[in-house]
Amino acid sequence: NQSTTSTRVQCDFCGLLGHTQDKCHRYIASRQQAVEGAKNRYKRGNKAQAGSSNSQNTSQQPKSSPNNANSSTVVTESAGNASLRSIHPSDPHCLLQLDADIDWNADTGATSHMTPHRHWMHHYTPYCVPIKLADHTVVYSAGVGTVVFNPVMNGKVARAVEFSRVLHVPDL
Repeated sequence: NQSTTSTRVQCDFCGLLGHTQDKCHRYIASRQQAVEGAKNRYKRGNKAQAGSSNSQNTSQQPKSSPNNANSSTVVTESAGNASLRSIHPSDPHCLLQLDADIDWNADTGATSHMTPHRHWMHHYTPYCVPIKLADHTVVYSAGVGTVVFNPVMNGKVARAVEFSRVLHVPDL
């Protein structure tokens, strides 16, 4: 009996009986919301870049940079390990099913990626925007740029991941 079989099927996304994830209304709505949010963030990022296109690129090499010939010491910072099932945006699981290890929480719902580390950033442009934190305090960004993350998985350096439009927030 097909109706008996369909009631025994459990959705991996919402946990309800009677349907699978590919037919789940909650999954479909969440996926559409995530895609729309990503599109809106992309549009806002392009507007911010267009508005700051008259600004001068103020990217500076930190004194301890290995690219700085006058540097006597090199500071190496490790951000930890991360893993993702897929980083391709067309993968239907990409936006909702990120797999992170104990050192990282991959937050695809973030309005903007942020870091207090100015020396991690490339293609830096001054950009001031208020940011309301979870404790309701307000901090301000100092700039926006690109951060290249070099994940290490099982002791081996994996393919680099580039985060664009990352906010530099010194007070984090």
